[in-house]
Amino acid sequence: MTSKFNKNAILLGSAYSSCLVCDTYISSEVDAAKHILKEEHKANLDASRFVDEFVDDYIRKVKKGFYCELCNQCIATMDIGRVHVSENEHIRRKDTSCFECLGNDLIIYKDVAITKEAWNGIVENKCILCDIQCDDMEDHISNADHLAKMLQVEVEFRIYNGLYRMMDNSFQCLTCNEVFRLVKTSIQACVTTHFLRSKHKQIQEKLAKAAKDATDIVQLKEFGQYFNKNKSELSKDLIIKKETMEQFINNFYSIEVPFLGGTDIVINTKIVVNVFSFYFITKDTLKCMACNVKLTIDQIDSHNVTLKHETAMKETPVITLKSAEDEFIREVRPDVYHCGFCNSIEHGLDNMLEHFGTFGHRESRTSASWRLHMYLVTKNKN
Repeated sequence: MTSKFNKNAILLGSAYSSCLVCDTYISSEVDAAKHILKEEHKANLDASRFVDEFVDDYIRKVKKGFYCELCNQCIATMDIGRVHVSENEHIRRKDTSCFECLGNDLIIYKDVAITKEAWNGIVENKCILCDIQCDDMEDHISNADHLAKMLQVEVEFRIYNGLYRMMDNSFQCLTCNEVFRLVKTSIQACVTTHFLRSKHKQIQEKLAKAAKDATDIVQLKEFGQYFNKNKSELSKDLIIKKETMEQFINNFYSIEVPFLGGTDIVINTKIVVNVFSFYFITKDTLKCMACNVKLTIDQIDSHNVTLKHETAMKETPVITLKSAEDEFIREVRPDVYHCGFCNSIEHGLDNMLEHFGTFGHRESRTSASWRLHMYLVTKNKN
């Protein structure tokens, strides 16, 4: 998932940012949000086209060289660009860029809006992938067997922005979320005929409008506006559940991420966090945020099994928020919260909510989903 700033050729840095099509320095995300609304910027962006050779890799020509939207990276020459698009990290980002979650109910796949039920193969309370009744969708779609089935049945993308899955003598239209039997014509003709029907087009238009509305809300969050409500309004009745780590975790296991050179922890079959984040260890300073002690790289493993640290891990509360039920938030100290996907600390739930709207957090979420996906793909091949 590419951030709105990347799509506007804003090179994001830790200290400052720069608009590469306007050749302008920008001091903050707020200023970047204002900048991309300017007519001059829009004109410059329109004039800056993707390079023909790299259209599918989202690399555009800018004032000084080239810019990869997916990786937020400047590229000096075409030759360097050719090397860049073959690198593992770029390929990973390219794979995940076609998939985006909007809220809890809508998914964008290759710019086509579909429902969460359709994406997961849930049709009228039945999972057509697993061929079983499904009364609790959230529980079922997080099951490892279901995820494996998802990987086995490919989503096809065809003319008229149509998405479908081939089944035995039938196909699922992901727009209508219905299963249709194949008639005695070619598969392509049968599917195309369905995509041209007025009912299909009406549902497609309705989903596209819902996706646009959801996208507008996400953008408001990115710019810190939160539906034009102030922070004090947002903080009312946010917490719907608070339980210790020991109560929250039903199961967890570690997976190796060889292409990123690290280890992840999978919690309750669906939450994926880096091993440092799981144990509250900051990657830059190697400080344990739960025990408030600095470590060396050689001390981390022994520290993680100390009684003090294990007790802190078990007793730290996991917070579930009304507006963010799929996040992984832990309260390391009173009103001090840890984001598991980003391994970062925020003071106050208001600031944590604002953190969820940032491009960095959304990218971390997408990366986590992709890492679990790749692990399951590899596991099923072996």
